[in-house]
Amino acid sequence: MLTTVYPRWADDFFGNYIHHHAEAHTANGAEVRVVAPHTAGALLREELGGVRVDRFRYGLPASIQTIAYGGGVLTQLDSRLLAKLLLPIFVLSFFVRSIGAVRWAQIVHVHWTLAGLIGISLARLLRRRSVLTVYGIEVFTGRFRFFTRLCLRWADHVICISTATEGKLRQEFGSEVAKASSVIPFGVKEALLAQDEHEIVMREQHGIAPDSLIVLAVGRLIERKGTEYLVRAASSLASRGDVHFVIVGEGPERARLERLTAGLGVRDHVTFAGAVPNAQLAAYYRQCDIFAHPVVTDATGDVEGLGIVILEAMACSKPTVASGIGGITDVVVDNETGFLVPEKDPDALAARLSTLLDSRELRERMGLAGKRRAHEHFSASDRAGEVMQVYERLLAQRAS
Repeated sequence: MLTTVYPRWADDFFGNYIHHHAEAHTANGAEVRVVAPHTAGALLREELGGVRVDRFRYGLPASIQTIAYGGGVLTQLDSRLLAKLLLPIFVLSFFVRSIGAVRWAQIVHVHWTLAGLIGISLARLLRRRSVLTVYGIEVFTGRFRFFTRLCLRWADHVICISTATEGKLRQEFGSEVAKASSVIPFGVKEALLAQDEHEIVMREQHGIAPDSLIVLAVGRLIERKGTEYLVRAASSLASRGDVHFVIVGEGPERARLERLTAGLGVRDHVTFAGAVPNAQLAAYYRQCDIFAHPVVTDATGDVEGLGIVILEAMACSKPTVASGIGGITDVVVDNETGFLVPEKDPDALAARLSTLLDSRELRERMGLAGKRRAHEHFSASDRAGEVMQVYERLLAQRAS
């Protein structure tokens, strides 16, 4: 596997959905090797959950290697001159480090266009089968369009993580999409969400009143996550006196969001929890009452490809209020597992949150429906099994 984002260490949240698939492939008897960018604090080579991870350097000191993390590749390239200067070194180092892994592999699975260009090119040179996973940013923003077209043309199979992504892909690229394609979403690893007798108590950790209902949001603090609209919804609901908002995540928008919270006078009703390790994140899901995911179409045109955090909240029996855009509509069933609202509409968001805050019975009913849906349709092991079937078909075609 070649990817621009992968857990930097055990219990890291970056790219853990890719890692869960890699782990599942390993559990099913496959040997998996991952090539990903190095960053400060990460090892150059290690084994995570039975998966060998090789990380490539592209700058010294390690602290300047920030292209792939933080707000993501495009955010870093748009906002930091150093990232632009390091990009050629990043690509060259990625290519060189990938040669041995591609030569070793039977299947080369690449995630996103930048990794795709490198991995699929090497796969063609070394006569390996290739699979490209498309997330949406490649097609919704139009960035790297030329390279995306090459990847689609050369890949042996294309996987889209949602029907929205597939629809946009075919709209933008049409017949250039590989003849073999499928929609396979990432899934949730339910075992990670099991209750731990030693888990943290969110209310105590953040000083939240015992009688307050908690609305939780989890995600990088970037424009696309729409956290601004949750803060504005909080200002509409603060007068209730029975609700507290917990926002988990870090990112370039944090300072602005904290200023907005203060400006709206809701600092006592909103907690910015920062980055939370995966081992503790499950406790946040279990101990909240409602999950909110008010994502938006950002200035580049990018939208949420799927919404893994929604699946994790659903697996913990939590109802969701989310924007009805992108891949979210594949996950949330409106009026059944939660509510879908228009993007960038804090009033609609507040109204649906209020509906759930007013009814414990509705919260429990939607939460249980969400748990069933996550288990039946979005199991990480089941979805990884579908990907494995793609691999097996490609190898069988080569053998014949």
